[in-house]
Parts: sequence; structure tokens; C-alpha cells
Amino acid sequence: MLQAWLAAGNSLANHSWSHMNLNQHSLEDFEQDVVRNEPVLTNWTKDEDWRWFRYPFLAEGNTPEKKNGLS
Repeated sequence: MLQAWLAAGNSLANHSWSHMNLNQHSLEDFEQDVVRNEPVLTNWTKDEDWRWFRYPFLAEGNTPEKKNGLS
């Protein structure tokens, strides 16, 4: 699926490793899940920029700390 996506000229973005919902997990656990996905994206995209992010479930954090904490 990813090969076909890239061959069609589409970009990849990080969406986390396990599609974790930030509203239901700690910021630390969420960040670790996002970082865990980076080697996979690097492998698939080689030199292309994949440093986009889409929050799973569009859940951007249910506390100010979570909303402002993801770097």
C-alpha cells in the first residue's frame, strides 16, 4: 500500500506507530509512539521530507499540557 501511495506522488506523514489517541494516554507515551514510527518513515521515504504529522482521531490533547507539549 505504501509503495503504491508513494509511486502515485503522494507524501507520507507520521501518524504514530500504533494510532494512539493522545487524549487517552500520557504525553510521554504518545511522544514515544510517534518517535517509534520515524525509522519506518525514513526507510520508505529515503531523502524525502516526511516530517508532517496528523494526530490520530484528530485528538490534539485534552489538557493544556498535552496541547502545548508535543514538540
